Amino acid sequence: MKFKVLLLLTLFTAGLTACKKESKNVAASIEGEWHATAYKVATVVNGAEQVSSDTKYDPADPSTHFTFYDNGTGMQHPADPIYANLVSFNYTLENSVLTVKPMFFLVNHNTFTVTKLSDSEITLTIKNNNTDGSHTLQVLSLSK
Repeated sequence: MKFKVLLLLTLFTAGLTACKKESKNVAASIEGEWHATAYKVATVVNGAEQVSSDTKYDPADPSTHFTFYDNGTGMQHPADPIYANLVSFNYTLENSVLTVKPMFFLVNHNTFTVTKLSDSEITLTIKNNNTDGSHTLQVLSLSK
């Protein structure tokens, strides 16, 4: 009987250890300096994408650079340093939703779905449903 109780306790303890959730700090992955590489706007009708705008950005252009700090603040680097205080923002990243307040100057929006997040690339997507059954996608790509 003691053996069965001891075995049961061992299995229970092993089960608790195996079920332990690892905490993952997603916001840490976004920290650092990034630059916008592309911005695309497309309408999707019956699964077919019709691109209406596809802009590529020059990585040397400082106005396409963003810095995300670990305290939930960030800055879009202005082309002219005089405007530095006008381009700071606060952000949260929860469950693949990035909220930026106030909104980025490159994209006239402040809530994005993070569709890709790696050490070197972020893809932010905005999907708006249209009344005709189609939807509009806006995709902003950032790289380190």
